[in-house]
Amino acid sequence: MKLEVVIFKKLAEFDLDVCFESHEDRLGLMGPSGSGKSMVLKCIAGIITPDAGRIVLDDEVLFDSNLKIVLDFKLDYSQLCIFRFNNHLKYLY
Repeated sequence: MKLEVVIFKKLAEFDLDVCFESHEDRLGLMGPSGSGKSMVLKCIAGIITPDAGRIVLDDEVLFDSNLKIVLDFKLDYSQLCIFRFNNHLKYLY
């Protein structure tokens, strides 16, 4: 599984500017309270649209502001704990 995240989102408290790539099946986000961990997950899950950037999962572009790609999917954030990827973004629970 490969996940690429390069996103920018202007928030009231700060500007969220995130860039990472993972080739692992599991990924943990760590940081202090209010640092944007949940906002990053919401962007990956399609609940919040970043202002700019790109999100790619296993060569499938989920979001790209330059190419105007925003896949129409929403996942239940209340159940977002563990990512399970199987060639496509199937489950986030």
